[in-house]
Amino acid sequence: MRCYTCLAADTDIRIRGSAVVEELRQAIEQVEHQPEDVQRRIAQLITEQLEEQEWDELVASPASQRFLAQLSASIDAQVAAGEVEEGGWEL
Repeated sequence: MRCYTCLAADTDIRIRGSAVVEELRQAIEQVEHQPEDVQRRIAQLITEQLEEQEWDELVASPASQRFLAQLSASIDAQVAAGEVEEGGWEL
């Protein structure tokens, strides 16, 4: 879970207790001057990017890679045993 805390306006923005990089601070300052709908869209884009990064990290984890390898081996065995038919997704 992420913890985002914005301190008083005259102090650094902090994420998990660490100051953000200058470029992000400047970007946030620019966003603050945008209309609310633009701010919401930018927040949505940032959130989507962070979620995608989390997903990529999850899929790349050793546990996920082991699971995917086991799944692949199982599918290969089913194909070799003739338990799988060509034909796409139609039932």
